Amino acid sequence: MTAAHAYEYEIPEHAPAPVEAVEQAEGGKVVYLTRKGRRIAAVVPTSVAEQNDLDDLEAFWEAQENQVREACRRMWKAVANEDEGTRQAMRESIERILEEIEDAADAAIASAAVARRSSEGPGIPWAQAVRDLGL
Repeated sequence: MTAAHAYEYEIPEHAPAPVEAVEQAEGGKVVYLTRKGRRIAAVVPTSVAEQNDLDDLEAFWEAQENQVREACRRMWKAVANEDEGTRQAMRESIERILEEIEDAADAAIASAAVARRSSEGPGIPWAQAVRDLGL
């Protein structure tokens, strides 16, 4: 989690979060809410939460890819003693499966990143970026 600075607010039992906590989070700060000196919650800027969501999505797809790779290893072992034509057909199938899971993962992560970016408002026009970077 990244933010400029963290704050802590002590919250009495059954009391709502103070408005200041929300305002600090809107300003880019992480705010920890505490009871009896123990952290019980955090109010974070949206950018921090969204990055965490993207990290979770990447971890999910990495786990999916690992499961598919393991299944492909088992498939390859199953044809280890077969003729070359069978092994070649399995090799091609495995390569296609691995490409498809990688493409699906890339598409899901890119889609989430684009959706997040588009919710942030308009970007910098390409011509301006070229000028700004001196390209």
